Amino acid sequence: MAKLVSKHRVKVNIGEGDPAVFVLRQPTNEEINKFNSEKSAFKLNKKSFMSHAEELRCKFFDKLLIEVGDLVDEGDVPITVERKELIPSNAKTATILELFESVEAEVDGKN
Repeated sequence: MAKLVSKHRVKVNIGEGDPAVFVLRQPTNEEINKFNSEKSAFKLNKKSFMSHAEELRCKFFDKLLIEVGDLVDEGDVPITVERKELIPSNAKTATILELFESVEAEVDGKN
């Protein structure tokens, strides 16, 4: 049986050492719909669209982030939610893509 969750715990490999841990809250349907409509409303050339989509994903990540674990800066100071601007954009983008833009589905084939 499928179970809805209120938060997602994701491990992402960033730099050296163990993976960083990000905990994101589950967005509301309204937030997901707004994110998707903003992303699809921007249709210029592919390069501009990709930059726009990445920027939206980073902002969405920042909005949903509630906890950071196992991530420090070069001076071994922990990166927290308050210091989320130090999290690389590719990690933010990968997290949003994995959690909210990809869905595994199995088609039964029965009517």
